[in-house]
Amino acid sequence: MLTASRCHVAGRSASSRLVGHGLRQAPWRFSTVVRSTQGSGAAAPHSNPAQPGAAGGYIVPSPDVPISESLTNAQPGAIVKAALLDAICGTERGLVARSEVRAEINELVNQLEVQGGQGADVASLEFEGTWELLYTNAVELLAILAINKLPLNPIKIGAVTQTINSADHTVENSLELQLPMLMTSLSTVSNYNVASPKRLQFTVERGVLHTPSIEGNLELPASITVMGQTLDLSPLRDAIKPLQDATKGLAASASDLLGQAPNLELPLQNLGPANTQGWQLTTYLDPELRVTRGDGGAVYIFKKAEPKPLE
Repeated sequence: MLTASRCHVAGRSASSRLVGHGLRQAPWRFSTVVRSTQGSGAAAPHSNPAQPGAAGGYIVPSPDVPISESLTNAQPGAIVKAALLDAICGTERGLVARSEVRAEINELVNQLEVQGGQGADVASLEFEGTWELLYTNAVELLAILAINKLPLNPIKIGAVTQTINSADHTVENSLELQLPMLMTSLSTVSNYNVASPKRLQFTVERGVLHTPSIEGNLELPASITVMGQTLDLSPLRDAIKPLQDATKGLAASASDLLGQAPNLELPLQNLGPANTQGWQLTTYLDPELRVTRGDGGAVYIFKKAEPKPLE
C-alpha cells in the first residue's frame, strides 16, 4: 500500500524513498534520481556517472549495484511514480507547495500519464472504490484546506476522499471535519455517465452532512504559536487528563445514541447546470494511484484508501 502521507526529510536516497512509498518488493536500488537540468550546468552530487533514465532525468546508480543491473531491473513507471510520491511529500496536499515543487510535480504527472498505468479505462476494476486525496492544485479546494492554517481554529480538515460506485453510477466527494470531541463529514453525491473510456460527466444531486461521532479524548497540541509567541500547553494537557479519563465512557454512550440519527441531506439539483455539472478525466490509474484532471486545469492525485475494518 502507498504510504505517501508519511513524509521524511528531503535529501534521503531514492532507494529509501522507494521503500518509504511501499515499494519494498522492487528489485532495484538507486542512490538518487536526478532530474534533467539542460543548460543549467548542474551535476549530480555523486561520483558514479549518471545514466539516461526513462523518468525524464538521470538515474545515478548506488555504488554497490552495477549500472547494467540498475538499468535492467528498473521499471520506468515505478521510478516516475516513486519520484512523484516523493515530490508530493510535505506539500500538505498541495497547500504549501512552492512554485518549483508544483512545476516538478506537473512534469512528473505528465511523464506518468504517458505510462498510462495498468488500466486507465474507467471501466476497469481498479477504478471503483474509495480514493484519498494526496495532492491538488485546484484553487477552490486549496482554499478549504487552508482552514487548517488559521490560528486557534477549532475546525480541522481531515481526509478528502472520492468514492466511486460503478453499480449505481455515483461519485461521492467527502470532506472530513474534525472538531473538539466531534468528527463528521460533508459530502456531495453525483450521478455520472461514461462519456469516453477515460472521461466522466457528472451531475451533483445532493449534499450530505453525516451524523457526527463523539470522540472520547479531547486532544490538545503540545504547544501553539500566537503572534510569533509559542505557548506551552503541556501543563494544561496534564490538568485535563483526569477529566478525559472520566468522560470516555460517557462519550462512547453518547456516540452510540447519536449514531442512530440519520444523515442530513439537502437536494442540490435546483442550483443550475453551471453549479451542478462537471467532468473528470482519468489520465493515470493503477491499483494504488489515480491521477485525474478537471475544469480549469485542475489536477487531483489520489491513493486507494484502505478498507475500513468491520466494527
